[in-house]
Formats: sequence, C-alpha cells, structure tokens
Amino acid sequence: MKNYQLILLSFICFLISYSILQGWAQEWVYFAGELNEMFCFTLTFTMGVIGLIGIDYKKLWLGLK
Repeated sequence: MKNYQLILLSFICFLISYSILQGWAQEWVYFAGELNEMFCFTLTFTMGVIGLIGIDYKKLWLGLK
C-alpha cells in the first residue's frame, strides 16, 4: 500500500475506535453486548496501529523535504 493509503486507514480506524469509546457508534450500529463493543474497539484500534507500523517513514521523510 502507499503511504497516503496507510495514513488514511489509520486515521479512519482511530476515528472509529474513538467513536466507539464515546458512544457515537451506537447511533448507527447495534452492539449485542459490552463484550462485542470492546472487541470491535480492539479490532479497530489494532488495525490503526498496524497501519502506522506499515508506513515507509524513510520515503515519507524524503517526500517532505
């Protein structure tokens, strides 16, 4: 994946995980229980972290110069 795609993926995943924590996601998605909600938060947060790990920082730094 390209750097901008990974940055966008991480941003969206962190936004979704934050909305789950704040309770905004429950307006659109019905969670069957608290455990289901915690698991969805864990999935989206982990996906955001993996997206940050996948960024090629050397290429990103050279592009910013």
